[in-house]
Amino acid sequence: MHSMIRFFGIRSSLLSARKAAVVSAFAALGLAGAARGAQVNGALAVIPVGSGSATSSSLTLQGSDLITVATGDFLTLGATDSGLTASTATVTGLSTTPTAESIPDYFVFASPSGFPAPFDGSGTTPSNRFDFELTSLTETAYSSASGVSSFSGAGTVTDSDGVYDPTPATFTVGFSSPTNYSFTFSTVPEPTTLGLAAISFGALALRRRRA
Repeated sequence: MHSMIRFFGIRSSLLSARKAAVVSAFAALGLAGAARGAQVNGALAVIPVGSGSATSSSLTLQGSDLITVATGDFLTLGATDSGLTASTATVTGLSTTPTAESIPDYFVFASPSGFPAPFDGSGTTPSNRFDFELTSLTETAYSSASGVSSFSGAGTVTDSDGVYDPTPATFTVGFSSPTNYSFTFSTVPEPTTLGLAAISFGALALRRRRA
């Protein structure tokens, strides 16, 4: 009889511990969800309204640009055929090794394009809702003979409206001649809280098996 009492006492303790673990896991997930919202997920294809320039160690972009293609959240929010403003500061000291930079508002988008239809995109609401801070830039290819070159950069895109969390993003600039170029830009969202949930429940299952 005493053995049965001890058994049920142990079983009750294990169930209580598991219940506490489940409650703790859900609490942790709730905190994680509260601490971070959704990150913006999308991409852009962009052409300059003018020309830029590049050398084997420097890059200068045209300030006024047109977003010709937008996908994901950027498409939904009205970036297609809208304007993008790029920093015209010449970035120097570049090489095939990523160079650390710190240039706020390297890209700002999207605004009304000001072009006639069909390139008369209205931009995001509010206008120029997103800004991109450049944190690194790399010269990936360069030909002094043809002027063909390419560069890749990385940084963080921020939503001024506060709906999306700051999101890692990358871009690639390709020159087909010394002054003619285009570029693509895309975000790199981190795993969502759904992934955190799977990890937490996996940990609970492992704890239960051990118990």
